[in-house]
Amino acid sequence: PYDVSFERIASDSAVAQQWEQHVLDELCSQWQGHKYYLMAFSGGAALALNGLHRHPNCVGAAMFGADDFPT
Repeated sequence: PYDVSFERIASDSAVAQQWEQHVLDELCSQWQGHKYYLMAFSGGAALALNGLHRHPNCVGAAMFGADDFPT
């Protein structure tokens, strides 16, 4: 999204929360309230692991191709 600085997602929790809210509101709104499983590739994996994996409705994740996965 135009209003999210990707360079700051890892270091600024407010920016990471803004990214997560964009995903939940714009991409996942039709499944709101349902459990979900994250799957991502490359740069999408890095973005998915900036908060979406901690959401109470996330039941798991599978990532491929990203470096430096957070612990």
